[in-house]
Amino acid sequence: MTVSFKILAKEDIVYFRYSGHIRAGETKALLAELTVDPDYHPKLQQLADFTEVISVELDYAKAMQAMRTTLAELKQVDYPPTPIYLAPTDVAMSFAKMICHLWDGLPMPQPIICETTDEALRFLDDPDGTLRQVISSPLLH
Repeated sequence: MTVSFKILAKEDIVYFRYSGHIRAGETKALLAELTVDPDYHPKLQQLADFTEVISVELDYAKAMQAMRTTLAELKQVDYPPTPIYLAPTDVAMSFAKMICHLWDGLPMPQPIICETTDEALRFLDDPDGTLRQVISSPLLH
């Protein structure tokens, strides 16, 4: 799996791009990298793009435990804004729904799943089109 992110500091958004084969536990290192980025703060709006995901291999019980462990480590009272998931394919939609089920019962905002870029952008502040440009670019810098 490849996961990359780009923080758009001016827009107060972090964009995640997932691609390839998704396996449990591969995002922990990415989150560690994200939290040391100088533009990171816990209230960033989040867009996770699953467009390029081709398959998913997750142990639901382990994924749930990992999420609860991560939440315990965060010890946050104020959780980030509602995450937006871009899931235009059947595989992406299945993955997004699986993640949403992991959030069930947790004291956090439930993610919103969108099937199109336009739909996702309606939930995010992107007045000058910067996020749209990042979504359509082949590489994240």
